[in-house]
Amino acid sequence: MTQLWLVRAGKNGERETAVISQSAHRLGPSRRAMPLSEGGARIDFAVSRLALHGEAGPLQAAWWQPARLTEARSLTTGSAAYCVHDRDIEEPVYIGKTSSLPARAATHAAAPWPVREPWLAYSPLPQGTPRHVLRELESDLLGWHFWWSGRAPLAQYSLRPRRPTNAARETAE
Repeated sequence: MTQLWLVRAGKNGERETAVISQSAHRLGPSRRAMPLSEGGARIDFAVSRLALHGEAGPLQAAWWQPARLTEARSLTTGSAAYCVHDRDIEEPVYIGKTSSLPARAATHAAAPWPVREPWLAYSPLPQGTPRHVLRELESDLLGWHFWWSGRAPLAQYSLRPRRPTNAARETAE
């Protein structure tokens, strides 16, 4: 059974954690989350270790692990926040999140990038990190980059060249 996790600050600043089963969630908004029992299994997503702001750009954060984009198969499996960048330039050209780092890196490795030598800076996250947490991290990293540079990463919203379709080939001939 899939479970949704809810973590929020309590009245006195303490963290309250609740879990909603996927089936209960589908029943509608009238179902309330139940507090986790004392001593029960808790998942610490450790996302708070990513300090998502600083005086420098996002790639200067100490928690990134570097890797050649072409070495996708050697990356750790699981979820991650990541940046694609040129090896010699500390500014990301793309910021992303994924639930399968090797698969996503392989896709990126096969794509053309507007840099000489594309590298990956990534921060692995615990297995089972919820999608909304991944999206929030990606948004926060994009916001940090925009705050620092005043613009979006170079390839973030651009359409990368694709293989021409048969109709496009026939038109060109």
